[in-house]
Amino acid sequence: MSQIRAHSVDATTANQLLQPEGCATVAELLVLGDWEGPGEQRTAEHLEASLPSSWVIIAGRKLPGKDRDDVDLLVIGDHLIFLLEEKAWGPTIVVGDNRWQVKGQYRPNPLDRANHLARVVAGWLRDKVPHWPEAAKQQKRVVAGVVLSHPALQLLAAREHNHEELILPLSVVVEELLRLDKAAAPGFAPARPGALSVLRGLGQRDPRVRSVGVYEIEQELAPVGRARCFRARQDGQEVLLRCYPVYGWEGDDPEIFIRREEHAIRTLATQGRAWQSHPVFRDDDHQWLVVPVVPPPDTRNLAVSMTDSDPARPLPADLARRIVQDAFQALAEVHEQQIVHRALHPQRIWLGRQMRVCFSDFYYARITGEHSIALFVDDNDLGRPYRAPECAASLVFATPSSDVYSLALSVAGWLIGDLQGEPDRVAITQRLQEHGELGQTLVACLNGEAKRRPSAAAVAEQLRPTEVQPPQPATNVFGVDQTIQDRYQIKRKLGRGSYATTWQAWDVDRQQSMVLKEFHSAQTAAHAEYAVADVVRHGNCAKVYDVQLKTPPGFLVLEYIDGDNLRDRARHAPIDLPLARRIARRILDALSHIHSLNRVHADVSPGNIIVNTDDEAFLIDFGLAAVVGQQGSVGTPAVMAPEVLDGAYVSVQSDLYSFAASLAMAMLGRAPYKGNVTDGPMRDSTPAPPTQSEREQWGPEGAAFLDALFRAFDPDPANRPADAIELDRLLEIAQPNTPPPGKDQINPTVDDLRSLYRGSSSGNNGNRGMDDAFAEETYVETRLDQELMPAILNGDLQTVFLTGNPGDGKTSFLAKVRTELRQRGGEETRFDHAGWQIDFAGRAYFAVYDASESHEGSSSDELLQAALGSPDETGRRVTLIAANDGRLLQFFKDFEHRYQRIAMEVRRQIHEGAPATPEVTVVDLKQRALADLDRQGLAAAIVDTFVADRRWEVCASCTSREVCPIRKNAAALQANARESVVELILISHLRRRRRATFRDVRSAIAWLITGDLTCGEVHRARSAELDLSRDPSRLLANLAFDRQCGDYLVQEWTDMDPALVAAPDIERAARMDRSLVPDPAIFDYRAAAAAFRGLYMGTWFSNGPATRDRVRAYRYLPTFIDMLRDPAGRPHLERLLLGASRLVGAPLFANDGLAIREGDLSSGWAVLKAIPANQFSLRSNGRGRGYVESIPDRLTLQHEAGPSTPLTLDSVELLLRAADGEILNDVHSDSVRQELDGFAAQLRRQSATVVQIIDPAGSTAVAVRRGQRIHMDVS
Repeated sequence: MSQIRAHSVDATTANQLLQPEGCATVAELLVLGDWEGPGEQRTAEHLEASLPSSWVIIAGRKLPGKDRDDVDLLVIGDHLIFLLEEKAWGPTIVVGDNRWQVKGQYRPNPLDRANHLARVVAGWLRDKVPHWPEAAKQQKRVVAGVVLSHPALQLLAAREHNHEELILPLSVVVEELLRLDKAAAPGFAPARPGALSVLRGLGQRDPRVRSVGVYEIEQELAPVGRARCFRARQDGQEVLLRCYPVYGWEGDDPEIFIRREEHAIRTLATQGRAWQSHPVFRDDDHQWLVVPVVPPPDTRNLAVSMTDSDPARPLPADLARRIVQDAFQALAEVHEQQIVHRALHPQRIWLGRQMRVCFSDFYYARITGEHSIALFVDDNDLGRPYRAPECAASLVFATPSSDVYSLALSVAGWLIGDLQGEPDRVAITQRLQEHGELGQTLVACLNGEAKRRPSAAAVAEQLRPTEVQPPQPATNVFGVDQTIQDRYQIKRKLGRGSYATTWQAWDVDRQQSMVLKEFHSAQTAAHAEYAVADVVRHGNCAKVYDVQLKTPPGFLVLEYIDGDNLRDRARHAPIDLPLARRIARRILDALSHIHSLNRVHADVSPGNIIVNTDDEAFLIDFGLAAVVGQQGSVGTPAVMAPEVLDGAYVSVQSDLYSFAASLAMAMLGRAPYKGNVTDGPMRDSTPAPPTQSEREQWGPEGAAFLDALFRAFDPDPANRPADAIELDRLLEIAQPNTPPPGKDQINPTVDDLRSLYRGSSSGNNGNRGMDDAFAEETYVETRLDQELMPAILNGDLQTVFLTGNPGDGKTSFLAKVRTELRQRGGEETRFDHAGWQIDFAGRAYFAVYDASESHEGSSSDELLQAALGSPDETGRRVTLIAANDGRLLQFFKDFEHRYQRIAMEVRRQIHEGAPATPEVTVVDLKQRALADLDRQGLAAAIVDTFVADRRWEVCASCTSREVCPIRKNAAALQANARESVVELILISHLRRRRRATFRDVRSAIAWLITGDLTCGEVHRARSAELDLSRDPSRLLANLAFDRQCGDYLVQEWTDMDPALVAAPDIERAARMDRSLVPDPAIFDYRAAAAAFRGLYMGTWFSNGPATRDRVRAYRYLPTFIDMLRDPAGRPHLERLLLGASRLVGAPLFANDGLAIREGDLSSGWAVLKAIPANQFSLRSNGRGRGYVESIPDRLTLQHEAGPSTPLTLDSVELLLRAADGEILNDVHSDSVRQELDGFAAQLRRQSATVVQIIDPAGSTAVAVRRGQRIHMDVS
């Protein structure tokens, strides 16, 4: 491993490159939208400050096309275009050809994606730009690279690293770009203006994808055809996501083919020949179909194996033969599944534990007799050089024989130690002659004629070593008092089925009872059941410990649960309602987990539900468990769903039917249908609800419970509950009710609110402008109305630009101005979807609703010019324009010759924060804070307009008022929850990730009140004896953190879910509160989550003094607010410096000031330089300019010598936690640590008055400078 010098140049050359003759070193930087991170901003601004003025840097743009990708930075030089990916990884990176190592973890090489994007850009420019083909003939004009912006970067090269790759630390990026550009071939000048023009016109990129479903995104990878690809994590496990767009397939349904790929991968994964996959799912936020695959641990592909000499080289002949044989055995197993891979390549062939071979990237595969799995991917990919001759032109012609060729070419290169990008088959064939029989076999596989190649199975059999068959093992003898394998002493028979017998046995080694499941014949059944049970692993399912197959008959070792099955338990003692609720909660929780794995139990029955002596229910026996849609006509006939009896596949709904039937039989002592349990497929499955006598026996609450349970018996699976969670919810809220006096009311406010929620099932037409009465009635006045409107009406302002994000209220304000002008007697001469014109008080008022939109044949540029009029007009025209910053700057760049004075003033106000003038006023609504530091402000006013008493008066006479969650949520917002919700909006603002707009806040609050529920749905639930107000998922405290919600703000709030906070005292208090859960035995994680959220939102109070502070995710929010108000407070500064010291390398530091570690801790020595606290200052930043409500939202920590670092809510939270002694070593603290590393690096040049020296034994010497003397104190 070597250190990369990063394409360094000598100082003289660098100076010449940085100072081209006659050229100022200030490049043009074009930015649309927000930076993705401090590293990207630091990189772009460094390039802007250091590159020549002829160069252009374009940041944060989206490429054109159907499935547009985005780029971090495009740098247009004089002769080349550089496409740069910025990464803030570090501090130590080991770069290789296929993967990089960062903090001990491997990540895919980001240059793969950058190179792909460079090819896309080059192809697009070839089609769009005159003279581009001629310029590109000279040399490649679009060059891909990666810029590494970590301030303390150490870059190392692995052995296989290609030193020609453009990998640039930020410190040398300018010199290297200039050097490459200067060395490029001439001939770019004719194409450069056209290329610049089209690149400037690229649109703003979408916000970076932070999560997809439950997966947290860590890195975007090179796409596969139309699929975007990501490296992600879930619960610490690395997952690769391939995300196909749902729409735009010209008549094809992508889900059919993607599900087929999922089936192929799952089948092979169970054999260990493909990567494991998680269930395919639809991500509605991005409109993607997502295929998650899990890279197996301890694997390396053939390319990495060769370069890392793993296994060591030279390869022993027997080991090489064994690996090659297993590779063809793996391919034979793929072909047995009627799958042709079609894209094998050394980077897609993996060696795992014990050198077992598996394959990846089945997205090009084809299932024999079916369409291609990869109907949607490009025909030109990584594996093309390794294709067989017959399919070199197109994958359409690939056959299993083609796979044999590709595999042989890959393993041959690996075998001889020469894997090339373009392998030479003739040369490889010659070198294989040195490898005896193995080489000859591979030569046969490389025959140019497909029909003359051996099959994969034939090759595997030919290379299989001759094994001496071991003597037939003795037979296990199962029976009472028998001992199996000198370990398991059988005590009694538990039961016998068609294919297995279960025994209770004493495990001598573990000293506990176990269950042995003896299989009568097929060992594959034992394998299958073990695999399923091992994957499931849930607290309410019996655990599987081992599978033994060497000595027949094979058996499983399972957890023994001391209790009775449900059938026997019901015979011995009656099942009362509390026990029925406990059984339902635990078994449905287990089924929900199983179903989330895309599996079904397929045999939920009274015999497979065990109730132990503590009345806890467990689900056992996974012998029939299967992937959803892959098993039919199995299970226990007496509780089998009717469609399964008729031959249909088992499903989630059939599992629910079987469970409900099992519990109903235990409660009623009879079948829940009209037919006989022994009738089998001829059974009459018509539901037989509880009789009047049975209802009286169970009482009103028990009868309501049974009614809810019987919803799972509908003959049509589509009418049963959607999943186990829904059935559990129905059972929980099933309550008898006597409606109070009144009638079923329909409150129009409910539908008005639902129309604001962006994910509403009824659409969200109400969330646009001032289009209806509800929008008018709930309009909240702002400083725009109170200060800007009078200035406009009085003619004090000439040209006003309202900038911001969609939903910031620009259009609504312009509509208010129009209304006011007309009410004052103004004459409207034009009004359409683009804007309006009104003459009033001798002035002509022009408004443009959206500066980016065209209208009725007029381009957006023409509409803006019409509104602005002639530059010579003075005083008689008032122009009001709504636009985003990028559009505004682009327009005045294009038309600066016409509007020079306005253009200059717009740039001053946007870029420099210059104050507004009467002639030009830019109002930046992105600076608006909808919640203030006192948890009041505009958001609170919005809440008040939504829950005003007059809007809910009709509910007072509604028969559903006692069971209505909508009314309950509105009442909560009239009380304690109001402040909590406004606090969440304030936190979102202070996090500075995505500033909430009026539209965002109105949507979120509408969701919190209604949960997208209608009055009619509440009435129908009440009629069915379902009390929705008892359903935690319908109540405000849980709605605010609902991960399935389609609202932007609510999605962000899930990061702050109080249920994620550790607070054992609160959980204990909740467990004892019978108002939350009447039966403590069914208090589970969901009940605890509801309690934590209720405490935060003020809808539940513990018996103790605990408040919202106890479960707030941001523990130090109040402290941060205090700092924003009074940053000069001395205790604040000292604690921040202490936390910073502990984060940047001095974890045990406990003194005043900032401690900076010098040198490397690996030697055991540490030198800490302490900079006194009185050299630092803290100030707050972020107050906006005129006409918008704003608050300070960040801090700046600055040293008196000049270096400074920004501090946000997240960084202050981490610093104060570090000051408390918490050890922070997670992903969330990385960005803060990087910022502090950069700050500390600047301060290392500053002198210190105190230095601590710690030796490997822990002894400390303190050196203190006093004047000209240094005093040493050794302890």
